[in-house]
Amino acid sequence: MNAPYGGDEMLFEILHFDFFSIAPIEIAKLSVEVADKQFSEQKTSIRRLLFEKASRPAGTFLTPGCRRD
Repeated sequence: MNAPYGGDEMLFEILHFDFFSIAPIEIAKLSVEVADKQFSEQKTSIRRLLFEKASRPAGTFLTPGCRRD
């Protein structure tokens, strides 16, 4: 895609491939988070949100039930 924030629909589908073993609920959470930001000054895309989350310390990215007490 040549458009900023474009291609999220395709990336959403790709993330569901069995190859990645990502729980569908985790992908849905990403999608909801992106949708919530679309009408604010913090507009983002799935691609950017994934990058931001992947840049966090280990163990905090797409790990359901992970708690740090």
